[in-house]
Amino acid sequence: MKRWGVRMCTYKDLCALYGVSYKIIKQQLKPFEKEIGEKHGNFFSILQVIKIFEFLGEPSEIEIIYPVGYRPARVNHSPNTQ
Repeated sequence: MKRWGVRMCTYKDLCALYGVSYKIIKQQLKPFEKEIGEKHGNFFSILQVIKIFEFLGEPSEIEIIYPVGYRPARVNHSPNTQ
């Protein structure tokens, strides 16, 4: 299993993590836009990425390494929907 340290990332990074297309990741994030907030340029901040993992669940094929003190309260471990 690959390990991935939480960091700022783009839609392209999220697509690679979840194994879905840009269109799919945009659709999955649309209901949570207000809670996630605006990107910083092309990047989601570390806290935004953690929120995305809370809403969509952690990518199933990757072990996520969280910064100290930032583990999400609830993580949905359901499989990706395409």
